Amino acid sequence: MPLALLGALILLLSGFSLQTLALHQRRQLLLEQKSAQAIDELASAAHQWAGRLQGPWRCLRDLPSSEWNADPCSKGLEEDLALAGHTVALKSWQPSEASGGVLWLQLPDGSHQRRFYLAKTGVRELI
Repeated sequence: MPLALLGALILLLSGFSLQTLALHQRRQLLLEQKSAQAIDELASAAHQWAGRLQGPWRCLRDLPSSEWNADPCSKGLEEDLALAGHTVALKSWQPSEASGGVLWLQLPDGSHQRRFYLAKTGVRELI
């Protein structure tokens, strides 16, 4: 009888260990998925900014974002971003001499941020 109880206890503990391991792996997978979605959201926002800086806000393309408020061309930018439902914050835009620049974006909660290089050929994430 004691041997049977010991065997049952070992099976019970190993079952709990396996269940704990499965729950930990599931949690890790969910965290990785959430991170991938956040990075995808930032990349999507970078493409939207690229479109704006080549289209309606082309006049701001040659100015760093720190100077946008002083430029009359930036009038309406905040309203445009609000209407577009922008959930990604622009940390900075730094133009380069080759008609491109570096765009630095961040999620509103500050959990993820990425820098992207914008060029005439497209958008590329900087690592």
